[in-house]
Amino acid sequence: MVLFQPASGPTFVWEFGWYGGIENLFDVLYWVPAILSAIFALFLLAAYLNDRKPAHFYWGISFALLYINTHLLIFGGDYSSILDPVPSVMAALTIGFFAVGIVKNVKPDGTLGKYLTYYVLIMSLAIGFVKAPYFGIPEAIYPYVVMAVVMAVHVPSAVLIVWFPLTTRTENGNSALVLPLGAILMSLIGILLIVVIPQINEINAAYALFEEYEEMFDDGLITQIQLDAYEVIRDAIIAESSAILEPIFYAFPFVYLGATVCFAWGTFVPKRWTFNIPGIELE
Repeated sequence: MVLFQPASGPTFVWEFGWYGGIENLFDVLYWVPAILSAIFALFLLAAYLNDRKPAHFYWGISFALLYINTHLLIFGGDYSSILDPVPSVMAALTIGFFAVGIVKNVKPDGTLGKYLTYYVLIMSLAIGFVKAPYFGIPEAIYPYVVMAVVMAVHVPSAVLIVWFPLTTRTENGNSALVLPLGAILMSLIGILLIVVIPQINEINAAYALFEEYEEMFDDGLITQIQLDAYEVIRDAIIAESSAILEPIFYAFPFVYLGATVCFAWGTFVPKRWTFNIPGIELE
């Protein structure tokens, strides 16, 4: 399917093993959020069937979407899937529904939760449309349009997840700080991706241009010396971009794990919106 095709260019730049050969460690670090998300999705949705609390429903959906995206990340073995249209929509719905859940819990009688739900759904679908290859956005403005639509969902959702739990500190105590921390970590993931994409594009462009030079060499249009000179330039571009990419991709799974743990802890421990997990009782 077109929607699931990875980004163009050398896919190994996105692969876990490209960075220090620690693919197995990255797999383990992503399996923990995947399993945790699946468990919390099941128990939150089961809790909703018993208590009909809207927060439990929206958080259950968020964890289910988080599980699916993490699952795609693990079995894809690289980061390119994160930027595909469908995973991007699911990521927006994940953070958006976390925000809807907290708003509906803290302000159950207000209309903000209802309008926020409509907004999250519409803007998340908009992300899918603008990222779809057949949408036809001019290449010159495409990155700015995508960034604007993505941030239109993620930024207000993160602000609400940070702000609303803080208003419950009297009732929830310090556990009210955990959801905001999760939102901050999830925002950090977005920032890391913003930094990564230009570097990936530079590497892709360097490889594409070198392929053109190879074709010119095969056609006798340039000499071996000229081809070797550009190969040196290409390798320098890759080395410079990799120096930025490596620490980011090393940090990425740990930040991802931290955000998932914070969302799990922040939905379960605070007394105001806790739910039942068999065998675990909170005092």
